[in-house]
Amino acid sequence: MHNCLEIKYDVMAGNAAKIKDYTGKELLVVVKNNAYNMGLLEVVGCLMQVGVRHFCVAAVDEAETIKRNFPEAYVLATNPANAEEIQSAQKLYIALSIPGKGWLEANRKRLQGVELHLKFNVGMNRFGARWVDEAREILGICSAERLEVTGLSTHFPLAEEDDLTEHNRQVDVFAGLY
Repeated sequence: MHNCLEIKYDVMAGNAAKIKDYTGKELLVVVKNNAYNMGLLEVVGCLMQVGVRHFCVAAVDEAETIKRNFPEAYVLATNPANAEEIQSAQKLYIALSIPGKGWLEANRKRLQGVELHLKFNVGMNRFGARWVDEAREILGICSAERLEVTGLSTHFPLAEEDDLTEHNRQVDVFAGLY
């Protein structure tokens, strides 16, 4: 007995097109870890065919792969980037998440010309500003350095729990940032 996974890229593209049509909004599709092992370039390619242009990955090397194959794509890399990766992000127009104040302070002089997104930690405890005051400090540093911050994101770690109490608390924390 063999287990087989059939990936229907045309169905995936059709679903993305329906969501775009229904919402009237652009989609930012998370395709990290080789598009969850469905094939990074295959998934991005099929989504590009229906007008999806915004993608999110974990690592800069994945973002580089997308940008080299689809230069018109907008790509956000969420894991902390090192100096070499920041240089690549500048060259290929890859957006980067700010994983915290320490990273920003260490890299502030390298980040000119890189579009940045502030990541806010609501409970995943991997990356992101942990408090509103830290987020304000990060934005203050970005303003002083004239760095371009264009987005705000988080990662909800408990989205599939039956008891939504903690998830709802996290949503409230994130929504309170506005």
